[in-house]
Amino acid sequence: MALLDAASRALGSARYAAQPRNFLDRWWAALFPKRTRRIEQQFHVLELLIQQFSATLAHQHQQAEAFHRESTRLAQTQTAMLQGLVARLQASESRTAQLEHAAKHEFASQAALAELAQSHQQAADLLVTLQPLPGQLIAERQRLTTALHTLEQVQGALQPLTPLPAALATLTRDLTASIEALRSVELAHSRKLNQLGRASLQFAELLGQLNDQPFYDERFARFYLAFENRYRGSEAEISQRLAIYLPVLTEIAAPPELPVLDLGCGRGEMLQLLRDAGLKARGVDTNEEMLKRCRSAGHEVVSADAIAYLAKLPDGSCRAITAFHLIEHLPFPKLLELLQEARRVLVPGGALILETPSCHNLLVAATTFHSDPTHNHPLPATLMSFALEHTGFAAIELRFLHPYPEDMKLAETSEENKRFNEYFYGAQDYALIARRPSA
Repeated sequence: MALLDAASRALGSARYAAQPRNFLDRWWAALFPKRTRRIEQQFHVLELLIQQFSATLAHQHQQAEAFHRESTRLAQTQTAMLQGLVARLQASESRTAQLEHAAKHEFASQAALAELAQSHQQAADLLVTLQPLPGQLIAERQRLTTALHTLEQVQGALQPLTPLPAALATLTRDLTASIEALRSVELAHSRKLNQLGRASLQFAELLGQLNDQPFYDERFARFYLAFENRYRGSEAEISQRLAIYLPVLTEIAAPPELPVLDLGCGRGEMLQLLRDAGLKARGVDTNEEMLKRCRSAGHEVVSADAIAYLAKLPDGSCRAITAFHLIEHLPFPKLLELLQEARRVLVPGGALILETPSCHNLLVAATTFHSDPTHNHPLPATLMSFALEHTGFAAIELRFLHPYPEDMKLAETSEENKRFNEYFYGAQDYALIARRPSA
């Protein structure tokens, strides 16, 4: 009973939590936490009982062997002593008979009587020595009987647990079947995910092919030209704004046959400035209405996607590349590709000039930027400066341009008014001028 109480206490206090070995074990433990914990506790109690039972059996076996050896030794000793006693008694009887015979014939002597008395005394001493032996044998027998009774109690305590291994085996088979079913489901889901992944890649490739194609629709081309004429500004205004870049372009040391490439040339304002400055120029655009306008003015223009056109040019084949209000129309991965191709195409020391709306102006970022339906997203100056540096450009210069008219600003009588004017009526655009390193 004491062993059963110990097992019950062990069952109540067990905190057995085996670590999950793989994804499915963790999934099963998370799905059936109570059932898993109860099975683990029963396993732990069974292990404790088996360990205690094995220890008890081993101890009783040792006691039984010791008792057997002691009993055998005592029995052998008793047998030898009894045999010696019998032999002495037989010798005493024989000697007694001889003495009696001698006494009858008057041949008895005092020495023979003394020898007989000594033999009787030795026999008596031997009997005194052997007298405790039966009591010791009885005590050992009682101790062995108690040990056997304890073993029977242990067997009785373990008997209710006999069905547990079979139940655990059944549960193990059920869990194995469930795991196999889950693996099948997981495999099926994996195949579906692979199919979706392949389909996604195919869609991405198709989308990339579509993005590489020049966007051209006659109705939209006419719409966008009219939109630029109204909101971009007149050609004279744009030419005046772009003229600030001519000193940068004319000072580049490059063969005269190398052109300045104007990406997104639009109505051709930059092309006209370059021709007037004596520089060879070429424009690239996808809007046929604007290209017609450029051709009518005698400019060399190409109808092509800017990145695709750059990819076809040889290394170091351009003096400079300009892109005014183009980069905000591109997805950022395409923008990085444009910067990489531009660096390759530029002659060493050649310049790349980018101009784009300034999202540092809150009115631009919140309203006017989104007026153009072809804009992608605003580009902070810090981001574009880092992109140029990352793609290998050097000597990067940042210019903030085209603030709102002064009559729209607040009187700068306080620091707050100055900040308000900066955030709301400051530069509407910014430019980045970067160069391909000479070495």
